[in-house]
Amino acid sequence: WQDTEHENLILQIRQDLNITKELEIKILIGHYFNMSGEGTIIFSHHPFGFILLFDEFFYQSLTPEEKIAVISHELGHLTNEEVVMMFNSDTPIQFQIEADTYATKYTKPEAMINVIKKLQARTRGTEASFREYTLRIQNLEKIKQGH
Repeated sequence: WQDTEHENLILQIRQDLNITKELEIKILIGHYFNMSGEGTIIFSHHPFGFILLFDEFFYQSLTPEEKIAVISHELGHLTNEEVVMMFNSDTPIQFQIEADTYATKYTKPEAMINVIKKLQARTRGTEASFREYTLRIQNLEKIKQGH
């Protein structure tokens, strides 16, 4: 099903990131339980734009504030710079940290921290994912102290 509850949030982010009205942004909630992480943003040709996919079970477990966090986090990936020459094993973590930081423009750092903690509980993660979640939470804690 499509989440239309967050149209105002999408409109704000669209203006912030200068995303033209010609590019659609849709949020789809469904049985995406194999998805890693909090969600996925994909580029679409039909309709032309971006589709955010969230697992229904995980999405339903989120508070309204946490939903704002994950939506703005996924759209925050549009701010990630292309990294070609400098790619290393920490680049994907850096992309997540940048998207988390972007999400704090629209919600409190605590909301994104709670999402990450729910992710940790949901995925009996590897050492690598534990490290990623720890670094992401540390970044959000720093932002929280600066607010």
